[in-house]
Amino acid sequence: MCLRSGGAGSIRGVNGWIEFRPQHIRLQGIIERFLLRRLTPLRKSYSARILPRSGPSLFIDLGRTSDVDRFQLNGLHETFYCMPVEAGVQIDQIIVEFTPGALRSFSSVPMPLLRSQLLPVYELFGTPQEWSGLAGALMPHLPERRVLFLEEFLVAKLKEGQRTERLIYDIVHEMKRTNTLHPRAELERRSSYGIRTLERQFLDMTGMNRRSLLAVFRFERARDQLALLEKESAGQSLAGIALDAGYYDQAQFNRDMKRRTGLPPGRLRGEIPACDDC
Repeated sequence: MCLRSGGAGSIRGVNGWIEFRPQHIRLQGIIERFLLRRLTPLRKSYSARILPRSGPSLFIDLGRTSDVDRFQLNGLHETFYCMPVEAGVQIDQIIVEFTPGALRSFSSVPMPLLRSQLLPVYELFGTPQEWSGLAGALMPHLPERRVLFLEEFLVAKLKEGQRTERLIYDIVHEMKRTNTLHPRAELERRSSYGIRTLERQFLDMTGMNRRSLLAVFRFERARDQLALLEKESAGQSLAGIALDAGYYDQAQFNRDMKRRTGLPPGRLRGEIPACDDC
């Protein structure tokens, strides 16, 4: 049985498991699609599926009884993940961290597959400083050979800097800043590949297409404005928040919030903490 950790961002061992609780849930749509697209094809004995839970909680069941078969996204304020710490010849644990604007993960796949299939995710959503802190927090709980592999893996990734990955990295950050999609002609001009190849690479790196990722950014923008509305008692209406975030109208805003969180905006704004460091 896994117990909750003492504070946000803390990591500790509990009965042979590491428990990790980050500060906020972010990019929920990415992790759903990432798990379904990445873990299921690589672990063919698993049948990953997402089961609805009460309120905004999700339970992701990878489909078989083992040490790595389930974890839970728990509510709007906090999330924890439990994972085994015993090492084998492959990465046997799932580690997923949500922070404002960042996603990082290890997955239950052999090392060669981890290198070839999942490397792009690190550069897209992580920085050397963030990874250094995560590695330092995990080191007390990991066998020596896994710590050495972790260091080697992160250093190698940070040195890669492939042109296509950098382009997609820039596209993602421009999308988040401008809240718009790039015209196809502009993407073709900036890339040495055709638009279909670039779209496929974008999907491989982020776990979703550009339009779906923009919808996640739109949701985050609206969610942060809802938190600010509650914090400062501002006079902005829900309809104004919807338009500012990029929704067509308040009806679309209401549907998206209800689908992603389990709560309508009117109730949600009293439930989420303001993100001061976003």
